[in-house]
Amino acid sequence: MAILGRKQAVRDIGGLARRVLERLNAFPRLHQGQTVPINDTLSQILEHEKAYQPLRPRKENKQRAPLQNPGIFTVQEAVADVLQTTVGDLLGESGYAVARDLLSIDDRRKLRQVFLLLRDLFDLDDESLDEVNEPVTATSNVFRFIVPPEEFIERDHDYPRALHAWVVPDLPAAAGETGAGPDFEMSKTQVLHSVREVWDSRLQVVRVIGDSMAPELRNGWKVLVDTEQIKPADGALVAVYVKYEGGILGRWSVEGEQPVLLKTNRAFHDVRLGAPDEWKLWGTVTRIVEAPVELK
Repeated sequence: MAILGRKQAVRDIGGLARRVLERLNAFPRLHQGQTVPINDTLSQILEHEKAYQPLRPRKENKQRAPLQNPGIFTVQEAVADVLQTTVGDLLGESGYAVARDLLSIDDRRKLRQVFLLLRDLFDLDDESLDEVNEPVTATSNVFRFIVPPEEFIERDHDYPRALHAWVVPDLPAAAGETGAGPDFEMSKTQVLHSVREVWDSRLQVVRVIGDSMAPELRNGWKVLVDTEQIKPADGALVAVYVKYEGGILGRWSVEGEQPVLLKTNRAFHDVRLGAPDEWKLWGTVTRIVEAPVELK
C-alpha cells in the first residue's frame, strides 16, 4: 500500500485512518503530555475510522465528505509532520535496517553473479574509470552551467549533475516470484542487450540544501531540473543562479516588472531578482527523484 503522488489513490484509506488514530492516541505518551490539534485534513481522514470520537459531535447534515484521495504532500505536511512520524509509517510500509534486507538471499546471489560478470567483461577495476567525462558528439547539445564547479556558490542546492542512470529490464515472469530461478544464469550477450545507459545533459539533478522550500522540498532531497524550460509560468518551481549569492530555488512570480522567487517556508524571505545581468534562470524543477525517509 502506498501513496504514489497527487493523483494516485490510497489503496486502503481505512488502514491509513486507523494508523493515524493510533499515532494520535500515542502522541501524548511519547511527547510528555503534548496533544495534537486536529486540522481539517486529519479530521477528514479520521472520519474513515469508527473508533475515532471527535471532540465536538459532527453535524448530521454536514456538506463536507470524508477525504478519499489525499496526495503524498498533503499526508506529509498535514498528517505525518504534525504527528512527528513518516508517510511510510502511516501507510504501514515495513522499514529496513540496511539495503541488503530489501533482497532475498537468492536475489543477492544472482546480483553478485551479474556484478562479477560485468566486472570481468568490462574491466571495471581499470583506474582510468575514476575520471568520468560526459560523452560529447557532433550532434549533442551538452548543457554547461554558467559557472564552473570551483566557482559555484551553494545556497539552496549543490552543483548540477547530468541525469545518469542504468536501466536493467525486469526478468521474465517465468523465472519465478523473485524474477530469478535457482539455476538462472545470464550470458554475456544477454547482459549486453539488457542493460541500457541513460544520460541526458538537458536534465540536471541537484541536492536540496536547507529548508527554505520545506515542506515542499526538504534538505537532502534530490530534484530533477529541466534546463530547456526557461520560460516558466507563474508559480512554476524554478532554479535560478544569482551572481555572488548562488543557486536559489523558488516559485516564479512577477510583481510589476520585477521577478520574485517565492519561498514555501514563510520563515524565509522571498528573493527579489535584480538586474537581468545579475542572475540567470537556468531551469524548471519537474520532479523529486529522491526523498529519503527518516527511519525511527
